[in-house]
Amino acid sequence: MIPTRCGDRLSAALAVLAPSCPAAEVSRIAALIDEAMSGPDRAYHTLPHALMVAESDDPIEILIGLFHDIVQLEVDAGIPPCLEGVLDDFRVIRAGESSGDLKLPRSRQISEVLPTAGRVPDRWTVAVQAMFRVAPGSALKRVNGHNEFLSALAAARLLEPWLDAVTMISLIAGIEITIPFRNDPEGSLQALRDSIRRLDQENHLGLDTEQLDALTRRAVRVANRDVRSFGEPDLAAFLGDTFTLLMESCPSRDSVSSVQIDIYRRALQKMTAFLSSISPSSVFRRFDDEPTLATHHARQLRTAHNLEVVVLVLSARLLSTLLLEAELGDEKPALALTPSPSIHRSAWPEAIDAKARELLSNEAGWRWRATVSSSMVEVDMLARWGGEALIRKAKEIQALVAQFDVTGTSDASRALRALILNHYSQHDREWAKEVARSLGDFQVSCAE
Repeated sequence: MIPTRCGDRLSAALAVLAPSCPAAEVSRIAALIDEAMSGPDRAYHTLPHALMVAESDDPIEILIGLFHDIVQLEVDAGIPPCLEGVLDDFRVIRAGESSGDLKLPRSRQISEVLPTAGRVPDRWTVAVQAMFRVAPGSALKRVNGHNEFLSALAAARLLEPWLDAVTMISLIAGIEITIPFRNDPEGSLQALRDSIRRLDQENHLGLDTEQLDALTRRAVRVANRDVRSFGEPDLAAFLGDTFTLLMESCPSRDSVSSVQIDIYRRALQKMTAFLSSISPSSVFRRFDDEPTLATHHARQLRTAHNLEVVVLVLSARLLSTLLLEAELGDEKPALALTPSPSIHRSAWPEAIDAKARELLSNEAGWRWRATVSSSMVEVDMLARWGGEALIRKAKEIQALVAQFDVTGTSDASRALRALILNHYSQHDREWAKEVARSLGDFQVSCAE
């Protein structure tokens, strides 16, 4: 059963850390977390994910896990309504919107987050700014971790009456370290420790080196759980998370399970480019003996392998989607994103290159295929072209698409279709048309 409430975990943590917190207040805070994590456009950053990150007997780790994703500006098109009162001193500026124009539709493209003059900075606002290295009064941007910043600030403001200072710093630091995929993970971890040292000195908290090290190890454990599917031996978890994130990143979904094909294709392009850009060394964190060196190296190796394979799968999916979009021409149908029944192993083609065999011939690879796709399109492409050629062809078509994404006119769509279909030999062009007709995992229906 998928959990829909966090009250039990929050109550267990606060019973240890804040025994004086009234039951009614615990219920109120739990309800805010539940509501924030249940926004209509959330697919990945949901309560089950938060509870997974909060899987621990350590009450501080539980709090970090429950609060670390409560703000997701790009997904919710702003601060969740239930938290607007808690974060009323920040103004979200969306794409195409000036700071004084409140009449535009709620865009999911966030330009920046500006502090307002509505609230005098309190002790913990200053602490959050210090640990996130955000200058007072400056704008928040995604590159600085604006979602994590606002999540940490909301957590601090909700829990400040009930937690001691060291626990508060541990909570804020634990959320800060969940900012993922940093270019210099060791440097950012040292910068966080330096910020905590300064806060300790300024506030006379008496935080010794042993406490700081324990705080850091705890934060690293939580951060690694947050991205754990990257290093899973079974590809199913990573592929499942990838496609769930892909769904969540599709703006203007018609429903939780369908999206127009051009919107889906753009989201797929971005996801493919994003995963292609990630360095395996930037995913998992390590401090002192958390985790052991052997565990850390094993995670990095699995991450490198998983990223390589998933980029191959996404490239195949992108190519099949582009071909379908080109064949449909001016139509903008909705794609059903619900899973389809699995296919039989006997349907696998024999002529498949080594990389595709590695991906598809093992039990782990087979399990995720049952949940992602009933179509043999990707397998057929791998067998026909091989992994490297497939990625090259996908990039070639992406370059063609980029020429026409600006206008989106009917003439541009027809030109795009002609370019893509003429990009191949006659044999492959006929095959492309067959793909467009029989892409089994995309149930095509005209959008309203």
